[in-house]
Order: sequence, then C-alpha cells, then structure tokens
Amino acid sequence: MRNRLNNAGMTLLEVIAALIISAIIGGITITIILTSTNYFFSETSDSHDKLMADQIVNYVRRELLYSSEIVVGTSKPDTRDWNYITINDGRLIKNDVAALSEGTYGDRKIVLSIRGYDSYRLDLNLSLNAEDQSNLYSTKSTLELLNLKLKAEIDSSFNPFGNIGTSVTIDNTVKIYYIKDFERVIIDDEVKEARGLVSSQISFLDNYNNLGVYDTSILYKPGSFVFYEGKWYMRLIESNTGSCNGVASFSSTARCWKIIQDDYSPYSAYQKGDIIIYNGKYYQATTNSYTGNYSINYMGSPPYYPWTEVNYGVVENTVYENTVTLTVPTVRNILDTINVKQIPEYDQNVDYSLSSSPEFVKKTIVSAGVEVVSYYQHCRRDIDGVPGLRVNGVNGWKTLSVTYDSNSYYTVGDVVNARVNNVPTYVISTQEMITQVNVVVTGQTTDKWQKYTP
Repeated sequence: MRNRLNNAGMTLLEVIAALIISAIIGGITITIILTSTNYFFSETSDSHDKLMADQIVNYVRRELLYSSEIVVGTSKPDTRDWNYITINDGRLIKNDVAALSEGTYGDRKIVLSIRGYDSYRLDLNLSLNAEDQSNLYSTKSTLELLNLKLKAEIDSSFNPFGNIGTSVTIDNTVKIYYIKDFERVIIDDEVKEARGLVSSQISFLDNYNNLGVYDTSILYKPGSFVFYEGKWYMRLIESNTGSCNGVASFSSTARCWKIIQDDYSPYSAYQKGDIIIYNGKYYQATTNSYTGNYSINYMGSPPYYPWTEVNYGVVENTVYENTVTLTVPTVRNILDTINVKQIPEYDQNVDYSLSSSPEFVKKTIVSAGVEVVSYYQHCRRDIDGVPGLRVNGVNGWKTLSVTYDSNSYYTVGDVVNARVNNVPTYVISTQEMITQVNVVVTGQTTDKWQKYTP
C-alpha cells in the first residue's frame, strides 16, 4: 500500500492560534526585560547615591574629627582663623570654595542637618534630593569629636552644642565653624589609627618626629613632620639641597614632602598604597612617587600611572604603617612622661619665679584654622627669660622641641637635632647652657655640644 502524505499545510485557524501564542510569549518576554532593565538602573542609581552620600559624609567627618572648637552659627565667632563648612544650592562648600567637584553630584542636591549632644558628639543627617526636592536617598552618621571629648573629661560644664540640641539645617546662612587641632589629640595616651585617606597619616605624628613650624635654618631628616602655611607635611627625601632646600621645596615637582591632606597635589610625594581624592574619585598609588630630582618624573595626575581608581570599600579597609620613622629621643620626649592635657597656656601676668607656678607651659598659634602648640619647661626659676625668648641674654626655659633652639636653656645630657656640616645631626649637651651656645657657629660641634650616637 502506498503511504500518502498530507501536504495541505496549516489551516487558517492554526495560523491564528500560533500568532496569538507568539504574541503572548513575546509580551511576557518584553515585560521581563523591561522590568529587569528598570531594576538594574534602579539598583545602579541607588549604588551611586550611596557612594556619593558616603563620600560627602566622610569628607565632613574628616574635617571635623580633630576640631578643638566647633560653633554653629550665622557669623564667624571671633577674629581667629576659623574654617567653615556650609551648603549652598545643594553643594558642599568649605571656606567659600567647592569642597567636591561638580561631577560628584550629578543632578542631585544635598541637604545636611546636624544635632549635638554629650558635649562631643554630632549626628550628621544627609539627604540627596531630586530637582523637585523629592528625597532619593538619606543616610545618618554619628561623629565623636576627639578633642572635644578630652575637654569634656576635664570640665564637666563644657557644652559647645547649646544651640544645636535639636536638629539644625546647614545652609548658606547657617555654617559649621571649626578650628582644627591635630597635635593635642595626637600627643595623648590613645593610639590613633591611620586608616583610609592620606590625611589620616597625621596620626603618625609623635614626640620623635614632630618638628613643629617649618624653619629655613633647620635641615630635616626623612620622617620629620613640619607645619607650613596651614598644612602638615612629612619629609620623604634625604637631600636638603637643590630643589629640596628651603620653602621652594613645598611647591617643587621634585616632591620632597608628602602633604598630609586628602586632595591630590602635583607637588606632593606619595608612597605606595596612599589613597587620595581627585575630581571626586578615589585613587591609590601603586608605587612610591617621590625622587628629589626634577629630571625624574614617576608621577602623572590620576587616573594615569601610578594611580589606580578604587572604591570606598578599599578606602575603608586601608590601614597605613609608618615606614619612615625617627626613633632617637630628644628633649621633646619629656612630654611622654607627663599629662599634656593639663599643661596651661603661658600667661605673661603670672610670676613664674614662684615655686608654686606651673613647671610646664604651652604657647598656641593658629594658622589657616589649625592650632599648633609649642611646649616649654621652666628649669631655672632664678633666671630671667620667657618661653622661646631670652631676656638680657639668658633664659631659664627649655624649649621642648626635637630641633635645637638658640633661645632655649639646656642642661647636661639634653639631645636635639641640629645642623652640623650641613647635615641634620643629633647632638648632646655636655654642660648647662643658660646663654646662647650655637651648635653651628663654624659648622662644627663645640665643646658644649657633641655628636650623639644612640
């Protein structure tokens, strides 16, 4: 029997049924794709908003963390060099300058409110809003202000937040005024961790490497910290000649100093692992980028070599170790044996010749909103003089500094860092010195000063 094949094809009814089924399946597929796409963009937007909010909150935290004074108000509290943070047209402003690049915000506007309590804690509330003021993302962070905590521990009546016990919105008229004070919190019993951005490396500052305000007469060893025009710097170059000599070294592309700040600078030296901010993004150095030589240039601006972009998770988990340290104890290390929090400010109206007067005093200067403190010990009450200055050619006050001070009293065994044959050298005193005895009158040590070998 012959097999017969049905070649008639599909009926009209079957074609219509197939089209209906295809349309239904296609519609479901498109719905799934659109839903997934919208979910993806929603998740991406939320992730970007979180990153932006974290970056802004952490900027504010870093600025305020070591403040010794904070005032929230509509005008500058007094004539000192106060910094301030405010919000203008949804943008973060520091001292009349945009704190972050415009690209950081996109089409978001920020709203910041704060509340103070316990004399040293601040609640920071940040919102990201759309152009129509609808809220897109909010976050909250509590900041413990370390220097204010120290003040509160000493004085139970201390309360700088009397006017912000309830939430206050920061805007172009209401500002957060603050004075930074790195040194007081560093010279303390607590060990502060260097974590995150380069500015946290201020915690490396101690009584071995703190050389105070920059002095052109001093030669600096690698690992030295100095304060210059409102910023702290860490020395990384051995040479003190050529482009690494004098104040020009701070703006030299030879990169002799690391600037202890978060924002990238083409004049700053950086070490492998350092993280900075550039155009609103985080970048980490993949190698050391300092030479002390104009002709060698390892450094490009981010994102070029040796920088690689990183996310905030890397920033949070980066902990620094100080690999360029100074370990020779000097007269400044006397501060390690006393409670510096209780050292009073020098008062010219006090008779320090009296045995009841303080043995230690401090002098505070403010530069660009940052307080730098110098400490002194009254060693000879029977001798004229004031801290850091001779009277009638003599002085009974010892300057507690790593470096030699020609106006300081010294006694047998005192160690300081001085210039000997144009080389930074530790020297030790062999006699009591009430009058000025320079270490470097002829470029050589004298009979009263000898090279010190630990």
